[in-house]
Amino acid sequence: VDDEPGLRRLLGLVLSDAGYRVLEADCAESGLQAARKSRPDLVIMDVMMPGGLDGLDATRQLEVSGNGLLPGGARAGGGVDSIAKPFEPGVVVARVNTLLADRSAA
Repeated sequence: VDDEPGLRRLLGLVLSDAGYRVLEADCAESGLQAARKSRPDLVIMDVMMPGGLDGLDATRQLEVSGNGLLPGGARAGGGVDSIAKPFEPGVVVARVNTLLADRSAA
């Protein structure tokens, strides 16, 4: 979930190439709706987005519903990991691999 279309496309391509099914959303509200509907294993959420709901608030709401989370900015929102922008796409894939492996081992 990110309001920057280029970044969403890049992450979508990199994660798809790594074998993941990717859903995209351009704001926290639509990301929250999509996550509640599709129940993903992991959500990558930007923190700072325009609109009434920011990434931290959406992350808190998703945590209550039991989704795995990787917000783009801060763990304070309830996420399990964070990556500061700018980041290397390969680092994101490695972190996603680790988070999902840890989750399946639990």
